[in-house]
Amino acid sequence: MKVLKYLAALLLIFSTNVCLTSCGDDDEPTPAVNPKDYPQHEFFYVGGIGYKSISGADVEVTRLSDWSKPDDKTIPDYYTGDVFIPSKVTYQGYTYNVVSIGKRAFFECAMLNSVTMPATITAIENYAFSRSGLKSVRIGGKVKEIGEDAFAECEKLTSVTITDDVMRIGSRAFFASRVEKLSIGGNVREIGNAAFYDCNKLTRIRFPESVVEFGDYAFQSCGELYSITLGENTVKIGIKAFANCPKLKYVMCRAESVPMTAYSAFIDDPMDELRVPVSAINYYKSLPPWKFFAKFAPIDE
Repeated sequence: MKVLKYLAALLLIFSTNVCLTSCGDDDEPTPAVNPKDYPQHEFFYVGGIGYKSISGADVEVTRLSDWSKPDDKTIPDYYTGDVFIPSKVTYQGYTYNVVSIGKRAFFECAMLNSVTMPATITAIENYAFSRSGLKSVRIGGKVKEIGEDAFAECEKLTSVTITDDVMRIGSRAFFASRVEKLSIGGNVREIGNAAFYDCNKLTRIRFPESVVEFGDYAFQSCGELYSITLGENTVKIGIKAFANCPKLKYVMCRAESVPMTAYSAFIDDPMDELRVPVSAINYYKSLPPWKFFAKFAPIDE
């Protein structure tokens, strides 16, 4: 009898120890990796896209030609066709957040048709898509600023949609591109120097009320531009901002306080008609370059 009780006690102890060492393990979640502990990479290639670490778990899309090799075509020289960028990418067991389009990432990718960007993108860096074959683009998500020359000299780029998330369009962002359809979101405050210089397919633009400043040469030499509407919060119009636009006959400015405007802002334009608030019409008539318009009319008409 004592032997049976002893064996039973041993069995109880054994089963308890087994449970303590193994039963709870299956319920424990895998601990999260601290972003600071993520391996950093100068370059890695997954799913046809090249990436580069920025910091922690964040990466940017990067240029391929810097890493491709003539004797190894595993990595192509350029992006082509339709590119879909994921919000996350897994490499060597770590999942990274895709947050930026890096400098020159798609530069001179002539065979590129379209790029779909995730909502996680916060930055489009300088020259990101310059001289590429991109045909249309929608910029939004978490992007606050479009980098300098980001879409410059894109000869096939005809449609641009900038959502309410963007606050600034950088210098030369769309320089000499062939934009025909342009939609600017309601939170853009500044349009940088030469941002749309020589965009010869633009015809009419109605700027949102949010735009405060137009940089120097912002829309200079837009050969087909026929009319523009400036918002009521316009404060500054830079040197030759709308100069050398041979078809720009009609301008509407909704600002009751006359914007600080460079003398050359509309130089070499027809300047046929200016519409402004009735309360401010006499102020516009007395100040250059506004006073050089041939006809004045109140917006209320």
